[in-house]
Amino acid sequence: MTALSILHVSFEELCEFSSITETLMVELVEHGVVTPVAGAIPAEWQFSVAAVVVAKKASRIHHDLAMDWESIPLVLKLLEEIEILRAENSRLKQRLSRFMVDE
Repeated sequence: MTALSILHVSFEELCEFSSITETLMVELVEHGVVTPVAGAIPAEWQFSVAAVVVAKKASRIHHDLAMDWESIPLVLKLLEEIEILRAENSRLKQRLSRFMVDE
């Protein structure tokens, strides 16, 4: 196993690991939900291992909320922004607590 294969998963592996059909995975790529890091055609596509999590999340959002695939990239971006803001808020609260006096 090469270092590249450890950091990336093939198209088939991504489909298998995320329990998504190849046809649906091509649709996810077309809508920009997941993006191959290498390869020109599906048989050659390589994805970061993080794509497995993103594909699973996108599939759950599509299924649970009955959203169309075109909306999924926006939803994923907004969820990412919420995560970033929560982390920043937590850091700021910690910094602020150093200046607060317990009464």
